[in-house]
Amino acid sequence: MTVVVRRSLIDPNLLEVVEGEEVICELEAPFKIWKIPRGFESLDKVKGWLKETERKLTKNAALRLLSAKSQASKDLLRKLEMRGYSPEIASEIVDEMKRLGYLNDAEFVDRMIESELRKGHGPKYIEMKLRSLGLSSERVRVVVTDERQRERIRKLGKKVSPQALARRGFDLDLVFSELKNSVNNR
Repeated sequence: MTVVVRRSLIDPNLLEVVEGEEVICELEAPFKIWKIPRGFESLDKVKGWLKETERKLTKNAALRLLSAKSQASKDLLRKLEMRGYSPEIASEIVDEMKRLGYLNDAEFVDRMIESELRKGHGPKYIEMKLRSLGLSSERVRVVVTDERQRERIRKLGKKVSPQALARRGFDLDLVFSELKNSVNNR
């Protein structure tokens, strides 16, 4: 005998598996399913179909998110889970995106460092921002050398105070050193 799957009238996150007139099982599906096939041979086939459907929907959501904006892997995983996809399948899809080259945390970190530098932020601020995203901040001090900091401080120092530079995450000793140099060079 075949089983039929239908949406629950009580909870929109549940699917009811019906055999004859009796509900034999309820399956959780907190993500949007647009089309449910008519009938299945067994409950195992329903569970297989549901898992495969979730996998496809998760992959599509990940691709949409990545096409809109570059993401860190932990951030993408969090967003997929917030949309109702299971942590196991979301993690599987994030790993697949890494394997396919759509996700690269090292490149993301490098782009973020350069972007934040252009915005006028120093290494301490950038490290804090990367840590808040769950990313390693070790690369910041490699990319943002003392010389690059001095260059940004000289450029920004004409517009903002030393206190503002410190709040933006620049090293205080370099801020005062550059300030002293600019005063001596006048």
